[in-house]
Amino acid sequence: MNPSYFRIKLPEGEAVKRLCKEMGGKPFIEKVETTSDKIVQVSLNNQGNWKGSVLYAYEKNGWTIFEDISGSYFSIPANTWLEFAHSENLIVAGYNDADISGEFIELRMEKS
Repeated sequence: MNPSYFRIKLPEGEAVKRLCKEMGGKPFIEKVETTSDKIVQVSLNNQGNWKGSVLYAYEKNGWTIFEDISGSYFSIPANTWLEFAHSENLIVAGYNDADISGEFIELRMEKS
């Protein structure tokens, strides 16, 4: 498994829109309202496979938090995260227990 987590200092609507634009240019296929304890249940198809990239997104204290349940955002190059951040603060953390690797990126953008 290789879940990851990233958060950006933006309201959720703006962060989701930017994510769709910067990370592949596609809007999400399906938006499902759920709670954190039901994420996996609603994200699997009838065969028990991921329906696609699974992100659980919510807003807290001015940050939009994305929990990457399916591992689709692990190992994205740092320059791609920099482009996604624009001038906003960003934190990325993830691991892959299959090859025992991890990543951590923190971008602190100074506001003038």
